[in-house]
Amino acid sequence: MVTVSGAAFAQDAEFERRQNEWQKKFELGQTEWRGKIDAVYQAWLGERNRDKKDELENEITHAVIHRLFDRYELLDQIAAGGKFREGEIKVPPSAATVTVQKIRVFGANADRGIDYGHGRAWVIRRMTKKHFELWSPKRGWLFAADGALLNTAGVPRRDGDGRGWYGAFLADGSWVTTDIWDMDRTLHFYSRAGKWLKEMSVGQLLKPVPMTNDANGLPRTFDSIPLIAWCRVDRKGENFLVSIGSDLGLGLVRVSADSAVLLLKNPRRECYPRDLEPKGTGRFNAISNDDGKVALSRSEAGHGAEVGFPDYNSNKGLAVIIREGISNAYASSFGFWPDSDNVYINADSAGEVAPDGGPVFRHRGNMCWFFRTSGKFAGWVQAARLADADDGESMLFDAGRGKVVTISDDFKVTAARQFRWPDGGAALPEKIFPDLKLGFFWDGQELILARWR
Repeated sequence: MVTVSGAAFAQDAEFERRQNEWQKKFELGQTEWRGKIDAVYQAWLGERNRDKKDELENEITHAVIHRLFDRYELLDQIAAGGKFREGEIKVPPSAATVTVQKIRVFGANADRGIDYGHGRAWVIRRMTKKHFELWSPKRGWLFAADGALLNTAGVPRRDGDGRGWYGAFLADGSWVTTDIWDMDRTLHFYSRAGKWLKEMSVGQLLKPVPMTNDANGLPRTFDSIPLIAWCRVDRKGENFLVSIGSDLGLGLVRVSADSAVLLLKNPRRECYPRDLEPKGTGRFNAISNDDGKVALSRSEAGHGAEVGFPDYNSNKGLAVIIREGISNAYASSFGFWPDSDNVYINADSAGEVAPDGGPVFRHRGNMCWFFRTSGKFAGWVQAARLADADDGESMLFDAGRGKVVTISDDFKVTAARQFRWPDGGAALPEKIFPDLKLGFFWDGQELILARWR
């Protein structure tokens, strides 16, 4: 039998008393801060001086992120210029049914490998007008534009995992990979039949290898030699584009069939149009518009209270915080509308303004923000950007449960479709190619290539 002394009881009671006292002080402080920040927010709404408005905005932002945890919706109101509720682009309740037919079924989530915190691990690329590819860490599939399987790759992994890009085909079916051995810093070449052909080290791909010496001129360790950040085929399907170093790249090279290496400047001009996602260093990512003249970046703190509150900035005037911008399946998905400087930013939650005008917090699921070239708020939709529409101007947005809406470049919904399997179940899009009328969809835990009419 265990006995507890009176002193121990007294100690526990004192601890509980102090804990309750601290809780009351915390709640009182929160109440005071809510009142203060709500007053600052009202002042911000009415302020016309840009410098003063910026000061009030910074005060609200700092307080919400560092002190208050039930006023996140104020950040949404600031991003929307105080017109968050008015800016919603409504998703139509009804949609035309589109039945998709299965072409090929792939593995369950267990085959998806390591996702490096980006939320998805299958790699799907539109290679050329007539080719696309799918990769998991140990396998690759090359397809024609009609969905026909042209070739497969079996990667002889040892203790590596493919550095997140896994592998890349040429249009002729030959392919490359890296990281067969963990951090091997080598590009491995294979024939169409899967026969090993050759390998090229980082030193052979980019000469001289940057950052080989430290600040004192001494040789760096092997761990400091840059990795192969990513690789993919060029838009003609003929050469590999290889980025050395971080995702932003110490150098981008074109590697031809005979191993000639040329230094390149703009990877987006070399890739299939608009298929190269933002590139960066984990907490900093950037992308340019179609003509390369406007840049949009996303930066986020690596730790601390500001994690989950990324800053988005462009060289055309956009400067905004969009909260929780990477914790969803469309991670780091942001960029420009086709042939436009207008911006879209996928996020995964938003505050909602209550009917009585009082702000409340409620998780809303995937959403996408829109801003004009100047940085002015243009609206938002409770859906996530999925793909370009085939008209070259609009974009498609995943509204959940297989519903996909088309939004024009003037931010209006022009169509809504409900993708379904033949048995009536929702077909959840992963990546689709509207011009080909096919794409990859989820059915439970399986990834499936499917087509529609």
